[in-house]
Amino acid sequence: MADGYSSTTSPRIGINWRAGQGEHRNQYGEIGRALHATCVEPLAELRHPTEQLECHAGQNRTTEGHVLGHLITHDDNLRMVPTDRNELTTAVGRLHEELRALPEETDPARTRVLTRWIGIGQLCLGHHEEARTALRQSLDLAEALGNTPAVIATGLNLADSHRYAGDVQGADALYRSALDTARRRHPELVDFALQHTGKHLMERGDLADARTRLQEALRLRVAKGDTELIGSTRAALDRVELLIGQADASAADLAAPSR
Repeated sequence: MADGYSSTTSPRIGINWRAGQGEHRNQYGEIGRALHATCVEPLAELRHPTEQLECHAGQNRTTEGHVLGHLITHDDNLRMVPTDRNELTTAVGRLHEELRALPEETDPARTRVLTRWIGIGQLCLGHHEEARTALRQSLDLAEALGNTPAVIATGLNLADSHRYAGDVQGADALYRSALDTARRRHPELVDFALQHTGKHLMERGDLADARTRLQEALRLRVAKGDTELIGSTRAALDRVELLIGQADASAADLAAPSR
């Protein structure tokens, strides 16, 4: 599951036919479970006010979260990749179409959401320049709107796009900024920033620092009690421990006297 999914805080949709069955009879259906790729913000941001999910009023429309969520997974290096490249390309194209259809500068909040998800999709497809362009636009809009949680979330996505492209310095600055902002303004998002930062440090080879960041993230996530988030961080820690073990073995081989 994505780092940003929470089984306790992700938005839920009322199910009318269950309304009479009692408060404790699964009265709400989760809609956030399909989200991947570092989604930190509430899923509600992905739904246009005029859109409804298929369980409402005969509509059969889907949020961008669902469109992209099932099309994104993680590879063995914990990077986001498509589950189906062609389908993800088509889904990103639909988001582009909606973005082009928006009257210019009339809906900056929606533009921010669309450019963020376009950027995430392009990142998964390996289109690093396009991803950076879209995510930078989304981040600028989040800052202009004063949406600090979105600034943190999109800053992490933009940092990922720099990391995936091999821009270590650019990624490092963005991760530091997002983590600092989360600590100062939104402590509930610190674990997400730590998770992304830990993966960055792992790829950079700073394994001890990566382990420290991920261990802190794990403590925070255990306190939250979210099993999906806990599992995500444990997977990253397992990867770090594997790399540390390999590095120690290599060092021991080099130190051994030659025969």
